[in-house]
Amino acid sequence: MRAVSLLSRRFIFILCAAWCLTPLQGWAATAEQNLYFIAVNTTRPPLNIREVRHALGMSIDREGLARLLRLKDASPAYAMVPPGLYGDSPHGNSPYMPLRGEMRAAIAEVLLGERAIDPAHPVTVMFIYPQGGIHAAVVKSFADVVIKFGVRVKPLEKSPADYAQSLRDGDFDLAIGAWTEPGKSPADYLRPFTQGSDPRNIARYAEPDFEQRFLEAEAEVDPMRRMIILADAENVLIQDQPILPVFFFAPTSAAGQGLSVLQP
Repeated sequence: MRAVSLLSRRFIFILCAAWCLTPLQGWAATAEQNLYFIAVNTTRPPLNIREVRHALGMSIDREGLARLLRLKDASPAYAMVPPGLYGDSPHGNSPYMPLRGEMRAAIAEVLLGERAIDPAHPVTVMFIYPQGGIHAAVVKSFADVVIKFGVRVKPLEKSPADYAQSLRDGDFDLAIGAWTEPGKSPADYLRPFTQGSDPRNIARYAEPDFEQRFLEAEAEVDPMRRMIILADAENVLIQDQPILPVFFFAPTSAAGQGLSVLQP
């Protein structure tokens, strides 16, 4: 742990990025899947800091959750777009995807420590979620891990109406989210992060670099070139982590598994 703490933040991310195209062993996400995620209110400190969001993303035990909750057809998500939608085009994943166990924890500890967040100097975040056992289990699993790094989670279960209103008002730090209308193109998964996508941009994300790349892709007529530009746009999101992807799941299993989430 001490050796890792001596590494600079920049070096850590370069190290992880070298593996970002590594296939996820033992799982396969197909095209046209739903995405279950944790939305981050990017306007609220310290969640407005990218490295803090990365540290929180590393804290999610995606594989463990999928097994614990016995989710049929679920696969851990380390990106916003199901990889099957890119076809043969290259695409990225969160740089910490290949890391496991203690290494993720060590890096998360470093990133938070650099922002003066640790057990001796904790921060508290409000995590809202809609009524449902699976949502509560995800929140609890997340809270049990991040408390070790000095992040205290204040869970708040809400009725469907109150939950939707809180998303619209931005009255949350973290929130359970799910997109349950699977798209047929990567653009369908990326559009909610654009400036004109309200109210679906519940993370209140605003990044000109992403916006420029997305608009460039929309104007591109060559299908292969368009996919490459969309992958570039998604990589901006992967580096910024405005949401923390948890898992992809089949559209047909959403209601039966209690994964449906009311959006604003």
